[in-house]
Amino acid sequence: MKNIDLSGVIATMIACVTCVSCQSGAHGNRDATQRVETDTIQFSDSTRIVLEIEDLEGDSFVDYYDITFIVPRSKEMAADSIREKIRTLLGCEEREDYRKMGQESCRKYFDEHRRELEEDFSFPWGYRATFELVSQSPEYLTVVYDGYDYRGGAHGMPVCGGFTVLRDDAHILTWSDFSDNPKELLPAIEKGFCEDWGIYLEEMFVEDFKLTLPASDPWIEKDSIIFLYQPYEIGAFAMGTPRLEVGIKGAEDSFPDDVIKPLIKRLVNSY
Repeated sequence: MKNIDLSGVIATMIACVTCVSCQSGAHGNRDATQRVETDTIQFSDSTRIVLEIEDLEGDSFVDYYDITFIVPRSKEMAADSIREKIRTLLGCEEREDYRKMGQESCRKYFDEHRRELEEDFSFPWGYRATFELVSQSPEYLTVVYDGYDYRGGAHGMPVCGGFTVLRDDAHILTWSDFSDNPKELLPAIEKGFCEDWGIYLEEMFVEDFKLTLPASDPWIEKDSIIFLYQPYEIGAFAMGTPRLEVGIKGAEDSFPDDVIKPLIKRLVNSY
């Protein structure tokens, strides 16, 4: 029987395994085709405040706080970036535990109201927000959040927005990732806005309306870019938070050539 030298074969196999391992590491040890599954954590709390204000002493009311988090099961860097973004939005120092994050932001909210009450009477406060993973591909994850923050007066303020995270390096997209000159996006945004809100503009007798870019960064959902305006940003509170969805894939592409960066078109095509 011949002796077969397998050293070359083994060396080749080791080299192949090493190469695959290196490629995996470049993507945060993830499978590029893997969908991210999420768990949901809800944190709710309330506190009864007894007033110590003249003429109202002894009266009481209840403040409430309610947050629903999406928790990606993935260990990739993008999941860490999502948690860090939520932490920043809530103004928390806690970096790892979502439930502790909810407790910290809740405590700050209640404490702030108590400090307000030391100066003057205030209505009960209430806060709710839900974070949700709404769109994903092998290249990106998109999270949106929605809620309401009431701190007295005629009405509260919507809590809403979104962000897209790259799965390769956990970078969160900003205006500069969408276009070298974001102002060149305005004609398509204005066209979509007038189609969706034209009736409102006529009814409210808005003259010489001039649209500006939203203050917050856009994000990606499926085959579209999402633009969101906050209350009072471009009109009366009654307008709410105008949300524009502008397609950029195939015949739906509403932007002039070369205005949208290749990165964004690649992300949209990866869905």
